[in-house]
Amino acid sequence: MGNILEEFIKRIQEIDNIEKYDEVTAELIQKLREEKYPEDFQKKIRANRKYIKNRFSDEATKEKMLESKEKVIECLFDFSIEEVGNNKNLASY
Repeated sequence: MGNILEEFIKRIQEIDNIEKYDEVTAELIQKLREEKYPEDFQKKIRANRKYIKNRFSDEATKEKMLESKEKVIECLFDFSIEEVGNNKNLASY
């Protein structure tokens, strides 16, 4: 499962526009569902991917999207670290 998270971390890091961010994070959510990641993790990603769109300022919207992007990356990174730790614990049995 970790490779999927790493792939999405890289893809999201490269994003610099709103449309692409929305597209890739929607794809991420779908993939997490398909791969049966824990529901609480999926909820956290869905919550962190949301950002307030400012219809009067594209710049403000992009700023909020970039903040959201960092939260999603952090969440993915933290879960992948946790996943590696769990795999090491299983290997020690």
